[in-house]
Amino acid sequence: MWIVLGWVVVLGLPSAVLAAVILWPERIPPDRTVEAIQRRLEEGQTIHDVHHGDE
Repeated sequence: MWIVLGWVVVLGLPSAVLAAVILWPERIPPDRTVEAIQRRLEEGQTIHDVHHGDE
């Protein structure tokens, strides 16, 4: 019984971590959200202006 439980942990835990890493959604940076892009478009800024300042 303990051997089976050990194998469940040995195989199940890494599988669960792998699935979480693959399936967990990545956080979107604040300047890449729909609202931020829409605001930049309305203000007339380009992505170049955002990353390099208003040079």
